[in-house]
Amino acid sequence: MTNKGDNMNTRKIALLILALGCIITACKKYPAEYKIKDMYSLMLKNPDKAVDFARTSAEFWTKTYDEKNGGFFTMVARNGDVLGNNYKSTLSQSRIMYAFSRAYMLTGDKKFLKYANYAEDFIRTKCYDKEHGGFYTTVDATGRNIDFTYDILLNQNNRQREKWSFMQHYALLGYSALVDATRNEKHFDFLIKSRALLDEKLYDNRKGYEGYFESADYDWRNPRGKGFTPTMDCVTTHGLSLYLLTNNEKYKERLISLADNVITHMYPTSKSRKIGYEEQYDSEWRPRDESFIFIGHMLKTAWCLQRANLISPKKEYSETAEKILHNINEKAWDNSNGGPYNFADSFEGVITNDNKNYWTLEQAITSGLINYYVTGNTLYLKMADEACGFFERYTIDKEYGDIFDEVKPDGKRLKTDEDEYKGSYWKSAYHSLETAYYLYLYGNLYFHKKDVSLFYNIEKSSKNREFPMNPVEEIQNLIISKVELNGKDYTDFDSKKRILRVPANTEGEFKVTYSMIK
Repeated sequence: MTNKGDNMNTRKIALLILALGCIITACKKYPAEYKIKDMYSLMLKNPDKAVDFARTSAEFWTKTYDEKNGGFFTMVARNGDVLGNNYKSTLSQSRIMYAFSRAYMLTGDKKFLKYANYAEDFIRTKCYDKEHGGFYTTVDATGRNIDFTYDILLNQNNRQREKWSFMQHYALLGYSALVDATRNEKHFDFLIKSRALLDEKLYDNRKGYEGYFESADYDWRNPRGKGFTPTMDCVTTHGLSLYLLTNNEKYKERLISLADNVITHMYPTSKSRKIGYEEQYDSEWRPRDESFIFIGHMLKTAWCLQRANLISPKKEYSETAEKILHNINEKAWDNSNGGPYNFADSFEGVITNDNKNYWTLEQAITSGLINYYVTGNTLYLKMADEACGFFERYTIDKEYGDIFDEVKPDGKRLKTDEDEYKGSYWKSAYHSLETAYYLYLYGNLYFHKKDVSLFYNIEKSSKNREFPMNPVEEIQNLIISKVELNGKDYTDFDSKKRILRVPANTEGEFKVTYSMIK
């Protein structure tokens, strides 16, 4: 016969065994060597520091404005000097528009909004193809189209001589951010019209083959190809933001269809590969069997799938995102210095460039944070932390500002000509500010569960307006907790639905504070 004390001891032992079992299970799921309190990244420890980084990076890019002709120069030296007989790419104008828009939203400094509007004016008046619609790829310093006379992309199959989806999607990136920051009706109409043209000219509606085409002729004839660029780059440039800006179901449906393209056509090719999946396909989604992959593209996919999952929950999105991150962590991660490598041979599973690239590091940060938020697996937090810590220590230029393009695996400078460029055909202000923007939002909301505040400069209108306010893809557990208009409390908003009501003839700077539901 047992007494009460024996029963208590037996219960304690049982609880101890259960606890040990939970610890063992957790160790299988979470990396035992990683402790959140010992985080590597200063900006992830305190995401408000990302605002300071945003400010200094945006200040750097003000030096690239062309006061004579408008727009921003593309080729820029490490110290901000303009290089040689410069030109202006649509890509750089849109990316700079994005950067200054986000810099304003983070800091409230209207100077940055002024520069964002400089970029908008140039891209709309000089970079838009008035004959065929869509956008030129490159113009000279004065804004004259030079797509057929300036061979800057000879190693890129002369893609300045066609309507390449990469350029057409990225042309809308800056508009998405500027419309978010201002809700300007003229900019919004231009964004909607340009998106409608892409849907008309570059989207394949054939049943079973749905998706954006990779490219088309200069006059939009002969659309062809599918792949990563027209799919995932669409999500991050305007595919997600248009839904968040409007709450319009048609944009949500297109966003989900892009995520489904990954699940149905793209990720299944990983079965025959050691790292990642096929990036290039023909128009019928047949893989081209290319071995080269960007590690950053794989990480970006893991980010976008979880974004789609938060908008329209589907277990395949989350499971596939996790599989991608585990694959990269196992096959393409620098366990000595932290962070992802650059390029790989997908079939062989071999890293072909082990340098650390600025935008690849960003994708590790964003995909790591959002996947940690959704799943609770600290492996993804570890990846975000290591990538962010490396980004802070070695990619940010402490002397001149902004970020380097690429560094060695241990963070040392490459000492090449390209190393001295801050702006080039492919690099501009975009990824610096996108990194800062999502570090601030994800770091506070998703990781620390702290409030964030963003600034919006809204002009008056003759009509009453209601604006969806959705800074991130978490639309179930986010509320507006406070609004100020020109420094004074403002109460005309729906907290749970995140709708800001602006009566006719009301204008000014709105400071909107967002909170996670406890």
